[in-house]
Amino acid sequence: MNALTNDQPIERIRFAEQQDMVQATRIRPRVSLHVALEAPRMFSSFKRALREVFQNAYRAGATRVDVRWYRETAILEIADDGPGLAHPQILLDAGTSSWNPGEIIDAAGLGFFALLNPSYVETLEIISHGAGDWRMRLTPDDIRRAVEAGTNEEEWIPIEPIPEIAQAHGLIVRIGVTEKERANLQRDMFIEARAQYPYQVMYVENDKPPELLPLYRFEPERFRIEMTVGLAYWKFPAGLWRPRAIACWEYVPIYSAQLDEALSQAVSLNPNPALADLAAQALVQWNVDPRCGVRPRLPERDELLGDASLRAAACALVAAIADDMLTRARADFASAPDRIVVGNVPSEPFSEWLLHAHASEILLKQLGYARAELLDGSDVGIERVDDDSWNAKYPVTEVYSRTAPIVGDEQLATTLNFLGHEVAHEPNAPIPNIHIRDLYQDLKTSPFIALAAEIEIEGIGEVPFLIQSIQSEYDLLTRIVYVGNAAKCVEWLHQEVWPINYLFVANQNGEWVSFDGDEYVFEREEALEQVMRGVAKAWASTLEDQLRSFYDMQRALRCIEECLRSAESAAHWLEPHRTLAAQEYPAHLAVLCDQIRVTKDLLSGALECRALVPRLNSIDK
Repeated sequence: MNALTNDQPIERIRFAEQQDMVQATRIRPRVSLHVALEAPRMFSSFKRALREVFQNAYRAGATRVDVRWYRETAILEIADDGPGLAHPQILLDAGTSSWNPGEIIDAAGLGFFALLNPSYVETLEIISHGAGDWRMRLTPDDIRRAVEAGTNEEEWIPIEPIPEIAQAHGLIVRIGVTEKERANLQRDMFIEARAQYPYQVMYVENDKPPELLPLYRFEPERFRIEMTVGLAYWKFPAGLWRPRAIACWEYVPIYSAQLDEALSQAVSLNPNPALADLAAQALVQWNVDPRCGVRPRLPERDELLGDASLRAAACALVAAIADDMLTRARADFASAPDRIVVGNVPSEPFSEWLLHAHASEILLKQLGYARAELLDGSDVGIERVDDDSWNAKYPVTEVYSRTAPIVGDEQLATTLNFLGHEVAHEPNAPIPNIHIRDLYQDLKTSPFIALAAEIEIEGIGEVPFLIQSIQSEYDLLTRIVYVGNAAKCVEWLHQEVWPINYLFVANQNGEWVSFDGDEYVFEREEALEQVMRGVAKAWASTLEDQLRSFYDMQRALRCIEECLRSAESAAHWLEPHRTLAAQEYPAHLAVLCDQIRVTKDLLSGALECRALVPRLNSIDK
């Protein structure tokens, strides 16, 4: 028997040959008892442990890995087509590796020990063909006994040489899975464990597709940049949601909080933070080049180390993506017009850059464009968010312009756009002087409308109204300051559709919404009445009385119309019945219907004759 002492070099492992069969030998794990017991527990799950098997196959140069799960015997088999393993001792030595040391970055040598956690594994069998032809069988407890045995070779791990098979090569790992872990062995678990290793993984289970494709793959529209810190994939951000970038270490994807933090720091250090933030959001995956000094946290490689190397790499990533993004955008906008209406240029090379809301606005600002919103207040839609919330909005036409004026007040920009000017808003832009003469406001009685004698905007001149944000007792409200008296304002509100619609959307006023079945409904007439009566009550008491009378008559008319429909329906149901008891009712109902119709006509005529919006000559102060 050829024994191996604890200090014997790996190269001296030999098997004593006989004529028919190679005689078995035993080897001893060259680790401390502490490492032998604690190393298997350093991996938080069986999935993490299995990933070590796939990593070893990659490092061995495998092009295919076959996974077989025998449920009846609870044996999981993972076989690769690599060169095999010459020295079984290497698997039992923490801190060594049989592959090129120059290619090994985190040679902790603990991958094999990940499979010796008794919570997941009952038995383990390793079979090698090619570089070495041998079989090793053991249990998690065998490692402890072998380490504790010292020079007692009887407790060491047995190695069984096996016959060489022509053209056979690779490593087979057979795992006897514990009863506790068997239920967790599902196809998705193997897909995640195989990571993005660039080889084929086959798995046969019922009628499911046999190939286990990587969980994270890239669509063709994603851009790629080769840099000194690695290969970066990026995609223009699609919305306000900020996805987490994936750092890929040796084909293992890592959702790294440390990378997120480093990217945020890189944005703050960049001379163009708005564009840099866009670049940080655009990063989809970064395949780390180990030469940049970035390292994963061992042993599971589930997080990056948040050190200076990672911070430097994050700055390089942000700068490179921002530069690539601008270079591509400039090329696509080379022949673009000075004014672009979003949605009207579907076939232009720059059209894809326009469809991403705030992200598009940031990028196009770098190209000299400002974004203006042309509002259509003629219609309002309510989007149901969930069972208890909704969002009101109206149609908006987005325009990117190189010539539109830019103001730093969003409500002023909205005012001018409603007045037909094409104006963009940017928070840090100058705000022209606004002069309001004789402002009348009553936040309690008329929170949504104020009155003024005159409004003049620097560079524009006099305007008939102005939209403002104002702090009420409880909330920040959006209101309209109208130039004129209360009567003219009420007439304007009645004739123009957009003011009430805009006030509803801008304030998301729940008092003006009802729930009808599965839909939220904007009660526009109720909103109009509330706003108009608020104006009248604040500054024209006579007008307020007339409005109250008019709306009360309208409600009375609706009640009468409902009464008429009910009486006609009752007559319809009684008409077929000719019994003595039922004969007298149709006549009474006919008389009642005639009386209701007369009342309805009289009330309708009265409403038609009344002026809905009486004109007053002055504001009642």
